[in-house]
Amino acid sequence: MPEIFIQDSEFGLIKVCYNIRAKRLIFRVKDSALQVTAPYKTEAKVIEESIQRKRTAIRGLFAKTSINILREGDEIATRVVPIRIYSHNLSKLLFTLKDNTLNVFVPQSTEVETVSIQKRIKQGIITILKRVAEPYLHARLDALAKAKGVKYNKLTISTALTRMGSCSVKKDISLSVYLIFYPQHLVDYVMLHELAHLTEMNHSLRFHALCNNYCEGRERELEQEFKQFRIPL
Repeated sequence: MPEIFIQDSEFGLIKVCYNIRAKRLIFRVKDSALQVTAPYKTEAKVIEESIQRKRTAIRGLFAKTSINILREGDEIATRVVPIRIYSHNLSKLLFTLKDNTLNVFVPQSTEVETVSIQKRIKQGIITILKRVAEPYLHARLDALAKAKGVKYNKLTISTALTRMGSCSVKKDISLSVYLIFYPQHLVDYVMLHELAHLTEMNHSLRFHALCNNYCEGRERELEQEFKQFRIPL
């Protein structure tokens, strides 16, 4: 896939990827940088003009994907275990699960705010959380399925950050480990949404009516609250 780069005074160096299947310009923020997917042979001038028109929306993309810097002394709550960040005098990152707490030890000599170190810290946290979150997510999904009188086939736990749940035509449900950062009522909302898909696979009016019933008339309210929640990682 051919690429070009555009320098912008506000957004810095912007990577443009041309895709023959693209029908329009698509903007996304990845690794704190703006990336654009463009239809094949779109002129750079056209892309620059679109960036100029969409500056407010693009700033919103950066706000949504802003990095939460984890530092010594931080404590993050989850539905299963708290996470605590410490510094130590050894030479490498350490992750321990002790006394029902996930402890992260960062070398004192490490520049903790760099993107690479933050990425390693967060990857280590998610690796351990995926293991300890599975029993909680499984038990809660089973309880809600029983309460609604429906049955799913199997549950898998993913590390997806942008999709908290999905349901396949085989009635397999997937839930993201990141759900454990959400309040309980929003965890339940995502699970009830996927359980409603066992009956209605698309997002039709019948689906939303069923999901709203599962959510005791609060589907829209919970959906909006869910969209506004920021994962503290």
